[in-house]
Amino acid sequence: MDTLKLEISCADLNNRESEAHKNVVRIASRLINQGELVAIPTETVFGLAADAFNSKAVQKIFVAKSRPTDNPIIVHIAEITELKYLAQEIPYKAEKLINKFWPGPLTIIFKKTKNIPEITSGNLDTVAVRMPSLELSRDIIRASKTALAAPSANISGHPSPVSSAQVLQDLDGRIAGVINIPGFTSGIGVESTVIYITSHEEILLRPGFITIKQIEAEIGDIKISPKITNINNCDDHCESSPGTRYRHYAPKTSLVILDCNQQKYIEFIKNLRKNCEKKYAALCFDEDKSELVNIPCISYGSYKDPAEQCRRIFSALRNIDKLHVDIAYVRIPNKEGIGLAVFNRLIYASGFNINKI
Repeated sequence: MDTLKLEISCADLNNRESEAHKNVVRIASRLINQGELVAIPTETVFGLAADAFNSKAVQKIFVAKSRPTDNPIIVHIAEITELKYLAQEIPYKAEKLINKFWPGPLTIIFKKTKNIPEITSGNLDTVAVRMPSLELSRDIIRASKTALAAPSANISGHPSPVSSAQVLQDLDGRIAGVINIPGFTSGIGVESTVIYITSHEEILLRPGFITIKQIEAEIGDIKISPKITNINNCDDHCESSPGTRYRHYAPKTSLVILDCNQQKYIEFIKNLRKNCEKKYAALCFDEDKSELVNIPCISYGSYKDPAEQCRRIFSALRNIDKLHVDIAYVRIPNKEGIGLAVFNRLIYASGFNINKI
């Protein structure tokens, strides 16, 4: 089937009174109520939305994305009152984070109610929930009169999409509709922070734009899953978070992360001319490009600006494939704060292929 492109301008995304906004919300919600899939924008990345309570609709997500069925899906809501249909209880510390960060790029994992189909929760007894901050996203949820299961709108394992054009690269013809927004890219650029909370423990399972420091400022010290920085490690809870059990975000090009400073990175890349028989490229920072003359390179932002790195990392990973090289060498980001989210995506994209120089 052809994917229906629901056109809207950037100016109308948060303008609830515009005809374009109303029209997109009406058509998208109708498709969702019919059990179809619609790729919708959020502040993090584009999500592939279906009725979270409709098992057959959620099954279509797994088929369209070629996604493993034991990988749980984040459920998106528009109002906090909707949580009572999803979560058995809301621990006090979860409530504090909700009051501080919702709507926004924070996913909280709760013990689920019986309303959640097994396929939505990956056959687990938990459910991952968040409330997106983009007005259009929440209006589509409200108009659908249901919660939306919405993982990233890409083929499973590929870099997540931050524009409608990137959605169509992967899913054109596989889904019923996509919100098409010329010139729009998701403002944050990486998926939400994920935290598991019960009455007796709090564990960060996936880093994102909301940092460990920000969370601990609200609820005190939290545990950090070893899976965040080591693809081969897992604790008892990591399986309950989307994006932690399989290789993710990967371009077709092989990636190697170089753990070193700028000087050593530049020297390594330049020496490849003598020693490397494969076609190679540099996935670097803005500050590196002037030193890499006549070497194929793509920047994913300034070394000093991790928020910019978040916005650009997935597009950079997609653009590496356009260079038609065998291997790309990535300069490692600063792993503090937001930088941890960028590092986490890179280690999954590379299959934890890190060389310390």
